[in-house]
Order: sequence, then structure tokens, then C-alpha cells
Amino acid sequence: MLMWGPPAVLCNVFRESDGGNEMRVWELLGMVGVVVVVAAMFGVTAYLLMLAF
Repeated sequence: MLMWGPPAVLCNVFRESDGGNEMRVWELLGMVGVVVVVAAMFGVTAYLLMLAF
């Protein structure tokens, strides 16, 4: 489900031509932003742990 979710969301975003698609684009960007922030925090933590040890 996790693997097929994002492509389905992308298809929904680009398929809809009414005013509702803009909100979905921002929702998608928000989700991507959260993932990027979490990944960055995880990467920095791992890097600091490597430096510490």
C-alpha cells in the first residue's frame, strides 16, 4: 500500500482539472516536506553519532 500510494496521489493531482487540484498539490508538497525533514534529522543524528564514536 505504501509503495502504490504516492503514484496514485500524483495521478489524482494531475488528472483533476477543477479547482480542487491545487489543494492536493499543497497536501502532496506538505507530505514530501515532512518526509524530507524527518530524513534530514535522521541523517544528521546518524552523522553526529558516527563522529562521537
